[in-house]
Amino acid sequence: MLNISTQNEGNDYIVFLDGRLDVRAAADADKEFTEIAAKADNVILDCGKLEYIASAGLRAIKRLRLNMKEKKSPLKVRNVRPDVMDVFQMTGFAAMLVIE
Repeated sequence: MLNISTQNEGNDYIVFLDGRLDVRAAADADKEFTEIAAKADNVILDCGKLEYIASAGLRAIKRLRLNMKEKKSPLKVRNVRPDVMDVFQMTGFAAMLVIE
């Protein structure tokens, strides 16, 4: 199960991911990410409580990154847990994202 919450300051959004971004959660996350990207100038994913990410979750993050790239804004990621960081590094996502 994944809980997504947001905090915004104007058009800058911090997206808090809490739980597991697995196959079941990825479709809903993708939809929510798309809605956020449509109204955000900048997005920061806070992964401090993200316990697990599957390939479907990576696809949702990649689509969010592409949506933000169209706006000339990098997708920033922070508070990445070691297990999730391992996945980002093994899949090449660490090089595509701005990790704070």
